[in-house]
Amino acid sequence: MPDFFHVVHDIVKSYALAIGRHVRQAQQALTQAVEAGVRIQELQAQPHRAPEAREAQALVAARQAEVQQWAEVQRTYRHHLETLSLTLHPFSIADSTP
Repeated sequence: MPDFFHVVHDIVKSYALAIGRHVRQAQQALTQAVEAGVRIQELQAQPHRAPEAREAQALVAARQAEVQQWAEVQRTYRHHLETLSLTLHPFSIADSTP
């Protein structure tokens, strides 16, 4: 059983950091797209720039979907890790008995 916890620790270090990095990058990309999207209103006021406004809106929507996807990956990963931890924990969590 002690070897299991070392393996889980190694898994957590590698996957949690990688997933967290993807979540952070997706959120930064969304922030940049939204900041660029602020100019959407300016572009919509100019009829000849309407295609650029549509592209900016599409980019914001794509970035939002990416953030949602990585957030779901992170939730799923944490759920599986929690289930594994509770299933294989050597002590009762309620009263610390073996």
